[in-house]
Amino acid sequence: MMNYENPDHDGNSAKWHTGKRCVEKGCKKPAGTWWSPLWCFDHNVERMKRVSAGLKDAAERAKMAELVDKQTADLRAYAYESSKTIKAMVLASGGTLTIKKDDMTREIESESVSYGDGTITYRCHARRK
Repeated sequence: MMNYENPDHDGNSAKWHTGKRCVEKGCKKPAGTWWSPLWCFDHNVERMKRVSAGLKDAAERAKMAELVDKQTADLRAYAYESSKTIKAMVLASGGTLTIKKDDMTREIESESVSYGDGTITYRCHARRK
């Protein structure tokens, strides 16, 4: 049990009452706990549980987002580098490169990559259809 849930905890004692009524509609209990001057003990417990659940949910979502980011970092880096390479190939071919649908499905017989002095050469040979 959390302290805010314990009716015997000092934070829920009458010394925290404000002399006002709880802000919850229809509630006539005295407002004031260590956690808030606006709610009675019962409604403060409900409020704190909602707040705690929201924080727990946010923490779990953040943890999941961190795991997804970590697990996809290599894939995202590969996609980024591939995009840069494709753009460089288009620029190297004069700024326009047309790829036909059939080019995407051709069976590759051989491929290689050579690295020179600041250059990369891609070679690819496909079977004629």
